[in-house]
Amino acid sequence: MKTSWGAILLATLPALAGIAACDTGTITNINTDDQSPGDSTGTDDGTGGGTDDGTNPDETGNPDGDATWVPSGPTVTIDYDVTDEDFLNPERGYYVTMDVVTERDPSWVRSTGHTMALATVRLDDYRDRPLDSALLSALRAGFASVREAGIKVIVRFAYNDDASGLDADRAQMLEHISQVTPILRDNADVIAVLQAGFIGAWGEWHSSASGLDNDADRSAILRALLDAMPPSRAVQIRTPMFKDAIFPGGPLSPEEAWSSEDRARVGHHNDCFLASADDYGTFDSPITTWEDYVELDGRYLPVGGETCHLYAPKTDCQAALGFLQDQHWSYLNEEVAPGGVLEVKLAIDNQGFSAPFNRRPVYLELRRGTQRWRVKLYNRDGRKFLPGRSYVVARLRVPGNLVAASDYELSLWLPDEAPAVHRDPRYAIRLANPGVWDAARGTNVITSSLVIDPSAPGDDIDPDATGLHELPR
Repeated sequence: MKTSWGAILLATLPALAGIAACDTGTITNINTDDQSPGDSTGTDDGTGGGTDDGTNPDETGNPDGDATWVPSGPTVTIDYDVTDEDFLNPERGYYVTMDVVTERDPSWVRSTGHTMALATVRLDDYRDRPLDSALLSALRAGFASVREAGIKVIVRFAYNDDASGLDADRAQMLEHISQVTPILRDNADVIAVLQAGFIGAWGEWHSSASGLDNDADRSAILRALLDAMPPSRAVQIRTPMFKDAIFPGGPLSPEEAWSSEDRARVGHHNDCFLASADDYGTFDSPITTWEDYVELDGRYLPVGGETCHLYAPKTDCQAALGFLQDQHWSYLNEEVAPGGVLEVKLAIDNQGFSAPFNRRPVYLELRRGTQRWRVKLYNRDGRKFLPGRSYVVARLRVPGNLVAASDYELSLWLPDEAPAVHRDPRYAIRLANPGVWDAARGTNVITSSLVIDPSAPGDDIDPDATGLHELPR
């Protein structure tokens, strides 16, 4: 479902590294993607001696190679410290949305702390005719701009952006796929994953106005998309039941992983993550059977998607993190639509001896440029920030007239209650975190890259909303 919601807050996935160093000055029997064992003729031009088609027969699924490796000489072991630094890594984390057909400078994606963008290519005007050269040229130019920006895109083609399900017939869809195939192959390096799309409402494979939401037509479209992409790239499907109907046999086994088989290239996107007991139809009954299917597939295939509704306790932070971990998610949406709902949860560690002893109101502030919106949180009091950990949890309705931008600032304001000094920043509480204090306004900046986007997912939007308001939880 494609509407609007504020994202769950969670940490960036950590980088993993392991290095063994030989103190003899000689390294032998190295087996990498670029060289065969004992081969010292690897190139340094990025092509290596292997292939990038995902079909290397020497890859057994063990990232460390031979777990029983015995060095030929003395070795030293180097242990590396773990960092909690928040840094960017490719093909993972929160994503934002962009229009790959019209945008020519998506550098804002990376500058706002993201390496991925969802690029939905709208084909509303082509339901009954071939794609024209103008669209194809614009699409090719869009991928070039993505490469220049140093990001990757999650690509989906759709004929609508609502529940109407208006789409093309099967023959027209297959023609469209054939037309974009050269472009997809030429730009696979900046396509993180292709979502199956095309069919039905939002391109999510249901409610097809052309009657294509059946196993036979879904199979034809999926197989065409798999053929359109090089073997090194996966195609994500909307529900595990769809995959099992087209490629029966249950989730992938370790022996099938990363093979050339089509079913080994079909991952999962859940566009109503945690929205209900069955994620709005993502999982048939018995739910745990299909959740387990994604968990097992997710070891070897891309899993990602978006949220569309709150459903406690599944959407509570710890529960949500558990689902993300179990199903091996790589990406999730991070945007709010004008008039949408922004969920905020802040953990505050009071490492001092006491809490504030005079009444202290708690505000959240949204700001962009000279525009500012503040809301005083109901029944919150800084005196409750006792030594130890406390939380500030709020559901906020953002104004419906916000312009689309990626540089909104969200801050926590803890001013003095007395009217005479209420707006004096010298009397506001400053948190002990580097880089968050705005001395001119007395606010603690939570983020300065909040994205407001009309196409953000969720199902609770009030386009007529004015101001910033707290909603019941």
